[in-house]
This record gives sequence, structure tokens and C-alpha cells, in this order.
Amino acid sequence: MNTSLATTNARLHASRKATPTARPITQKRVNVVRFSWFVLGSLFGVGVSLLMNLFVTTVLIPKYNSLIARQAGGTQIASTPQAGDTALLMAALDQPPRQTIDLTPPPPAYPRSVELVVDKGDTLLNMLVNASVHYDEAVDVVDALRKTYNPRQLRIGQHIAVDLDQHPDFSDKASVAGLNIQVNKLNAIQLEKLPSGSFFASKTAKETTTERTYAGGTITNSLFQTGYDNGIPDGVLAELVKAYSYDVDFQREIRSGDQMEVLFDKKITDEGDTVGYGNIHYASLKLRGKEKKIFRHEAKDGTVGFYDENGESIVKALLRTPINGARISSGFGLRRHPILGYSKMHRGTDFAAATGTPIYAAGDGVIASQGWVGGYGNYIKIRHNNEYSSAYAHMSRFVKGLGKGSKVKQGQIIGYVGSTGRSTGPHLHYEVHKHGQQVNPINQKFKTGDKLQGTELANFKSKVSELNTQLASMPKSGTRLASSQ
Repeated sequence: MNTSLATTNARLHASRKATPTARPITQKRVNVVRFSWFVLGSLFGVGVSLLMNLFVTTVLIPKYNSLIARQAGGTQIASTPQAGDTALLMAALDQPPRQTIDLTPPPPAYPRSVELVVDKGDTLLNMLVNASVHYDEAVDVVDALRKTYNPRQLRIGQHIAVDLDQHPDFSDKASVAGLNIQVNKLNAIQLEKLPSGSFFASKTAKETTTERTYAGGTITNSLFQTGYDNGIPDGVLAELVKAYSYDVDFQREIRSGDQMEVLFDKKITDEGDTVGYGNIHYASLKLRGKEKKIFRHEAKDGTVGFYDENGESIVKALLRTPINGARISSGFGLRRHPILGYSKMHRGTDFAAATGTPIYAAGDGVIASQGWVGGYGNYIKIRHNNEYSSAYAHMSRFVKGLGKGSKVKQGQIIGYVGSTGRSTGPHLHYEVHKHGQQVNPINQKFKTGDKLQGTELANFKSKVSELNTQLASMPKSGTRLASSQ
């Protein structure tokens, strides 16, 4: 029995090894599904790879090459993006669509007009060269201008209009056809190229009209400040001061509350720009209630002068103040000397002014001496007549061409303010000698000039009456500026 059972088990074990166990149907379906997803994933990956390759080849690389060509400024060359070109690839994607190329040729560069503006350190020559003008031609332009205008007088900010043509021999250079330099509001310099190729320069001026202009007011600070506040130009003020310098001490006699007025010519262009000033026809100073009027008169022989209402010339033998715009720093009389340290008679009048201020001859005469004189430094003495002489000290320099024996006219510049000799600062020491003795020029009553007679006096009186009528029609309150044709 035991033997039979063992035999049976052995047979059963052998049959199990020989016959495989069959799988369930559900397990077979799972394996099939797994295989299908693998195939689909592989096919999807291959498809995406093909699409990316097609995009890079047909879209991205052409844009990349176009970008590289534009950056290099040269011809587009086919290439493949390399490692590290990510930024360029991204930039290529952002580029706008390629624009249509305009094959129309550009307009010719010449003829054309340019406007040059003078800057610090500029010369006309280098400005023309920088505007593409051939160097040799720029030199010819400057040489042609020198006959009429000095190019060295160009100012910073000044405008120069230039007409340019193509240079006949050099395609990259220009040729000057014309040039205009506006010197001021009135005058201009014109340059043009002649058919011969040379240049011709000329000076032109705008047409102007003359307006008779009235200005005046109450002096609150100084004569000069009142003039500036009322639009009186420097040249008119200087002439006014010079005319009154025979009778008025502008440092001591002018007071707040005094009054001034002047009638003068103003030159105006058609555009309304003021380009200059002409003659003073009338002026008045009312000093502490006393009025001093002067009128311009031109005689039949062409001589011009200022006269009072009675026709008597305001010109005196000597000027009381032979310098403009200066203040009296020390008068005539006893004073403590600023250098010597003790009281000493000061036999002249000191006018404090900046170094280089012009000094005028006080009257007609002949230079009696000129040179260095001890504590006076640079010194000039002028003999006017048998009665009067005048002296000028501490000058910085003399006017060239003058010397002992030279004849001078009243108001002529003879030297310039300085601080030579025994001096603590720049000023003019002015002396008047009467019969060889130094006298106070402020107290002297110098003889007047000529007085109009006969027909000249009648003509002058008629002119005065005309001016007074014109003045009466103008406003007289406060400060003002009025014009009439």
C-alpha cells in the first residue's frame, strides 16, 4: 500500500513538470494594452521630433541668419545656430516680419544748404572742412573773405549759411556755391562763386529808418542807472556826459531827485530791429532846481556843436573831468597822504577808475612833456594857451604816436588809467596849471567857446522852437520812452 502511494505521487509530480499551467484571459489583455501604449508613445515622440526639426529648419534658422547679417552689416550667410546662441535665437523669434526693400535710389546729396554755428575754438576753415568742403577750396573761401571781412572776428553762437554743390573732381567732397555771414542785425557778408571758379565777397546792409526817440526820468541812483532804466544806449549816455563835462561834476553835483531827459535818433530795420543810434538833438539836466539845456546845431560850414538856448557854445577852454565813468576819490586840498603817512597838499583831483580806462585831453594844445616823472609815474603835460596847462599822472601807458610836441584836440585819447609811480591803486591824478600854478579845476570858470551870430543864430532859434514844440507833445510824467518819425 505504501509502495503504491509513493508510486502515485511520483507520477503526479512528473506530470506537473511536463504540462505548463495555462494563464488567465485577463492577464493576456493587460500585456496587449501595454504594448499598444509603447508603440503610440514612440510614434508620438518621432512625430514631435520631426515637427521641431522642420520648424527650426524652415523658420528659426532663416530668421537667425537674417539677424546675424543685420548685426554684421554684411551679406546674409546660411549657418546653423551654435551652442550659446540662445539669446540670438530668442531675438530672432521676436523680429518683425521682413520689410519690403525700397530699391528707389536716394535723392542727390547736392546741391544743399547747411547752417554752421560757431562754437568755442572754431575757425571758418575747419568748419567748412567739417562740412565736407575740400580743404583747398575752403582756403580759397577764407582768403576771398579777408578782403572784406576778418574771419577771426567770428563770435561763439554766430550763424553761417553755406550753399554746397558736388565737387567736380572729388565725389566725396563738396564745393561752396555761396556763403552768408550775419555780422550784426544790420550788416552781412555775402560770398558767391563766379563762373571762373573764383570767389567774390561783398558787404551788404539792411535799409533802415530813423526814429526820433525821447527818454527821461527822475534820477534815483545815478545818471547812468537812470539812463539804463529808460533805454538810453551806452553811446548816447557817453556823448551826453561828454557834452556836459564842461559844466557838470558828475560825482558831486548829481543828486537823487534831479531830472534828466534826452532826444536822440534811433535806427530801425524793416523787421523792427534797433540797429544803431544817431545824433542827440536835445538834452536837459535839472540839478537842484536849476535846469541846463543843450541843443545840437550844424553850421553852414558843416561844423557841429552843442549850444545853450541863447546860442552860446557849451565848449569851454578845458574839460573839468577828462575821464568818463570815474568817481572822485580825492579832491584838491590838504590831506593825509596814503603812502607817506603825513598831511600834504594835494594839488589835483584823483579819479578812481579801472586800469585801461581812456584819458582825454582836457583841451586843444601841444604836449609839453611826456614820460616817467618820479612819484607821478607815467606823466603827460599839455600846454593849452598862455594861461592854462593840464597834467595827467599814474598812466598805465600812452597812446602810440604821441610825444613831446604832438598837437592834440580836446577830447582826444592821450593815455590810459594805471597805477604807476607813487600810487595805492589805479586812478588818474589830474592837475590844472594857471600861469604855472596848480589850481582846483572844479572851481575854475573856463571861458566859453564861440557864440552864434546873424543868420546862424536865426536858424538855431528856429530849430530850438521846433524841438520845443515836439517835446511839448510828448509825455512828461515818470520815466518813459517814446518815438516819433
